[in-house]
Amino acid sequence: MTFLPFALLAALAQAPTPAQAAPAPTPTSTAPVPQEPAAPHATDATDAADAAGATGATDAPGAKADTGARTPSEPDGAVAQGPASGWQEADRILLVINDDLLTRGQLLRAFARRAREQNVRTPEDQRRIWNELFTATIRDRVQKQAGEAMGFDKAQIDRFARDDFERLTQSRGGVVGLTKALEKDGITAEELKELRRDAIYADLWKDSITGRGASTAARQSRDRYVRPGLVRFEYQLAVDSPARLAAIGGSEGELRVQQLVVDAAGFDTLERARELATQLRRRIVDGEDMSALVRQYSRVTDGDGVLVAASPSSLVRLFPGAADFVEHGKNGDVSDAILVENPRARAFVILRLLERKPAEVPPLDSHEVQRMVSEKLQKEIDDYRIELALRRAIASSYIWQADPPKAR
Repeated sequence: MTFLPFALLAALAQAPTPAQAAPAPTPTSTAPVPQEPAAPHATDATDAADAAGATGATDAPGAKADTGARTPSEPDGAVAQGPASGWQEADRILLVINDDLLTRGQLLRAFARRAREQNVRTPEDQRRIWNELFTATIRDRVQKQAGEAMGFDKAQIDRFARDDFERLTQSRGGVVGLTKALEKDGITAEELKELRRDAIYADLWKDSITGRGASTAARQSRDRYVRPGLVRFEYQLAVDSPARLAAIGGSEGELRVQQLVVDAAGFDTLERARELATQLRRRIVDGEDMSALVRQYSRVTDGDGVLVAASPSSLVRLFPGAADFVEHGKNGDVSDAILVENPRARAFVILRLLERKPAEVPPLDSHEVQRMVSEKLQKEIDDYRIELALRRAIASSYIWQADPPKAR
């Protein structure tokens, strides 16, 4: 299984990858690489040709791979036969992914960890967690199997995993520190080594798909050059949509606003709350002290309701109905009474713009800006290629899954 506990993810993310620790192993066979997908912006004629015949090639970049789970008849032994035959509930097979058979016992700890992190309480939530776990397991296993099928030397993969485990041990302060962390997360050292070995195979496969690493022909097989015209196009998109500027080293600007929140829970009807909010807005526009009104009527009174250094995009996420006001409002302007709803409450919010800090747009002729734009584009292309290749691999796999275990 490839589900790493959250406590170890940060440490593993900082550990050097196998590609950094040593050159990619030389393949011992010439097993074909899964057909490569096209990128959202085709980088060469081959990409464009691949896109024409790719399954799901018209899907948007970043779309999650459909598990494509074929449901043939239940495999032999998929259902435990009861204590009389020596089977236990933990032995019941829940997933078959090509040659891999996964039992309830193997998946139970990953389920318990997810349920604990998400504070799952209802049977519906438990079923959702099982379904999420099935989907993630299928994706991880198919990627690992695709890496194994590339024919890399197993001894070298084992060495990579061993070296990776040693680096992780050192980063946790030695064997004692790592052992405590593993015990806390309920896995053993051998299970962690297996997780890392699976991740290495998956990474080698993904590198062959994106061109970051060698294919089975021991050479780079993808064009990774980002064309200047595409860089300029992406830069202009960021300029036109200031929320994107942070990704290229700029800033969308900041707003300082004052808010007055009228809680609808304190009124018989929603319309009565709206009437009060509309009256308060009129009093503010007519020059009455908004801070005094906030202290008297608002549900949020800290700092007289002033929000400091709020980005425009964050304000729109908080108050979707204020998008036009956030984009076009000038200092001193007062918004309409905006209805804000969530599963727990409803309220009317009045915003007053106190100060606007303009966006910072970095120049395109900066080498650093060009580098950041190119890396952002390359990551989008890589992610798209991986998703499309994974979709193909899953569609061509034998996958069977049982109904999720029922809540007890």
